[in-house]
Amino acid sequence: MNKNIRKKLTTTNLLLICAVVLLSCLLLGFAFNKSNEEIYVQNLLNQSYIIDQMLTTEMMSKDQAELKTLMQGFAKKLGSRITIFDLAGNVLVDSQADEGSSENHSTRPEVISALAEGEGRDIRINSSTGTEYLYVARRNTGGTKLLGIIQMSLPMSKVRTIPNVSLEAMLLSLILAGALAVISSFYFAKKITVPLAELTKAAQKIAKGDYAVGIQAERDDEIGELEQAIQAMASSLQQSRATSQFGKERIEKMLAYLVSGVILIDSQGDIDEINIKAEQILGLRAGQAKGKSFLYAFREPQIEEVLQEVVQTKKLITMEYKTQRDDKYYLLYFVPLPLEQEGQEVLLMLHDITELKQVELMRTEFVANASHEFKTPLTAIKGFSEALLEGAADNPATRARFLGIILSETERLHRLIEDLLNLARIEGAEQYFTKTEVDLAKLLTRAVESFLVSSKAAGIAIKQELATELPILWAEEDWLYQVFLNLIDNALKYSEAGSTITIKAKQLEQELYVEVEDQGVGIPPESLNRIFERFYRVDKARSRAVDGTGLGLAIVKHVVESHGGKLGIKSKIGIGTTIWFTLPLGKK
Repeated sequence: MNKNIRKKLTTTNLLLICAVVLLSCLLLGFAFNKSNEEIYVQNLLNQSYIIDQMLTTEMMSKDQAELKTLMQGFAKKLGSRITIFDLAGNVLVDSQADEGSSENHSTRPEVISALAEGEGRDIRINSSTGTEYLYVARRNTGGTKLLGIIQMSLPMSKVRTIPNVSLEAMLLSLILAGALAVISSFYFAKKITVPLAELTKAAQKIAKGDYAVGIQAERDDEIGELEQAIQAMASSLQQSRATSQFGKERIEKMLAYLVSGVILIDSQGDIDEINIKAEQILGLRAGQAKGKSFLYAFREPQIEEVLQEVVQTKKLITMEYKTQRDDKYYLLYFVPLPLEQEGQEVLLMLHDITELKQVELMRTEFVANASHEFKTPLTAIKGFSEALLEGAADNPATRARFLGIILSETERLHRLIEDLLNLARIEGAEQYFTKTEVDLAKLLTRAVESFLVSSKAAGIAIKQELATELPILWAEEDWLYQVFLNLIDNALKYSEAGSTITIKAKQLEQELYVEVEDQGVGIPPESLNRIFERFYRVDKARSRAVDGTGLGLAIVKHVVESHGGKLGIKSKIGIGTTIWFTLPLGKK
């Protein structure tokens, strides 16, 4: 581009200078011709004056042939044509014999001026020869008396002839001017096009996103102002790009680390953007789905139908979706996003509701289990009460047995209600706890002593393996005591005669570790992750046979977690079960 501009500027300047020089030459030639014409006019007038002084009355009275010979001699020496008229304008003598002499010249401008003013001039084309002439006329007084008119004439071709020296000077001037035009035009074009070329490169770099143009605006003309403007524009664009890039990175980072999946679907039904969580939910590799069809990610026509409905109705639609890969539940939000151009984008958000589904299932199971647990003793109480009312009370032995059963079921119902109330209190908040310093060794000994009679009757030994020095705990003593009671009671229920229950306690850094190990029937692996749920029973028939409410381990879990501890279980079928928990040390 700079070469074209330089060429154009050079050519334009060259043509301009050549035109100026040519015009100057023409003007000079015209001026030279005018000056030369005046010189010739004065020369002819001077020559006519000399002839006027020579043509006295005596000479005018001579024979015309003799006078003509004389005038031809003068004309030859002077290089001009001499014609003499009488006062009436008739030709008396003409230095050129071939010219007609019958023509009257009284109406010629130079003759009229000569008669009136003494001398005159005119330039015209000779009607006989068709040649342009310069005519000069003077009155012939012959000293004192007016005798006639002397006319001197020259072809204009002689008058307007420019000497070769002048032509050579003009030609040389034209060549020098052209050379100067080329040099100056190239120089000035370069002075203009070089910074323009730099500005062009800078603009191209800016267009490609490179804003470090490094323009040094040192000129104080319009190009310098343009350089400053481009430099300011580059700085502004760089700042805007940095701000935009920062905002874009923040948005991308936010989307990438959202706990919900986000997918942007363009108007063609292809995936335009997808975050990491959505790729994980759909089991896709990073960047695998971007740019591909929506069906590629989901492969389920019913979801495609919902997408089409959103595009058509332009309304938000939600639906539940269960993955076949890991059996997780997600709530899908289809949000329509209108475009400025024709078309419709859809923002799809995937929220994991697996835990909510599990909680809902647990709630349903809890209601069902609680209803069943309440129904069993109430059915027994109702049945035996009706039997007593129908006459069984008349038999003392039967009455006593039935009343014993009613009392037992009532106590069981009471224990169930107490456990539910305790569980509700624990789940409510920690303000129900009144924490104090607790000696764990004494608390464990008291809990074990509570089961001495029942364990001896069942033929099961209970032993303690406690560290020599156990730290003092800051805890709710009554609830912690309830934890040990529930764990020991649970171990006794599922242990066989002749087995041993071992209680261990030791300090691990900043926490206390406790475990209760039995040698009972064990728990299947599929039940381990649900063993602390309310009313969950591995073997419901056997669990009810050992007279439990199904809430003991749930209470243990909530008490430990409410104290900031952790809880776990290890078990093998036919070998036994170990339930362990940790409690943090120190005061709250």
